[in-house]
Amino acid sequence: MKSESIAALAKALSLAQASMQAAELNSVNPFLHNRYADLGSVIEAARPSLAAHGLSFSQLIVNGEADQLGIETILLHESGEWISSLFHIHYGDEKGRSLVQSAGAVITYLRRYALAAILGVYAGDDDDGNSGPESKGKKKTESMPTTPAMTLETAMNVVNHEGTKYGELETEKLTYMLNTLNTSLQRDAYKSDEKRTEAAFKLDACKTILAARISNPPASSDGINATSE
Repeated sequence: MKSESIAALAKALSLAQASMQAAELNSVNPFLHNRYADLGSVIEAARPSLAAHGLSFSQLIVNGEADQLGIETILLHESGEWISSLFHIHYGDEKGRSLVQSAGAVITYLRRYALAAILGVYAGDDDDGNSGPESKGKKKTESMPTTPAMTLETAMNVVNHEGTKYGELETEKLTYMLNTLNTSLQRDAYKSDEKRTEAAFKLDACKTILAARISNPPASSDGINATSE
């Protein structure tokens, strides 16, 4: 959605983006151990350039379906022109979190991605200035994301969206998940590095448990290794 004219806004945004810095990778996901730029980093990367060119933004929580939360991100220009976008996502109870805590995490997640998208902010590679002139202009090659070495104990305790540990899932279910994740990664279905890394982590967990069950068949009838918790 946008105002009737966005000529002044378009010019101002173009100038702002020319001087906008990359967002610093200032946070670490405690589960996946990958680094990412949090909401504050995205805002700090954009704020000086926006202010210099008469731009500002507002993010409003909007109603969605019963199990959805949404954010409307509005980019404003001092002329009164504006553009906006809506971003909804499903959410629910998470193990170890109240519904309010889950909602707060979802809102922060939505704000971060929606704001970066509307402003064109990206998270740059943080190498502490170690990339010299010879490294500039080199094309990055796409590859399957890598994850830390997976132990059986770690794999068994990975939790799915229903709150069930992978170690408690039947072999048939794990095999289906493995095939689905592998196909999605090969087709590049996950557009963000964070999502791709998470999917790779889950894929490794499925592989680790299935390999353990092949080498040490479960004694119980439900397909769960009787020696594992």
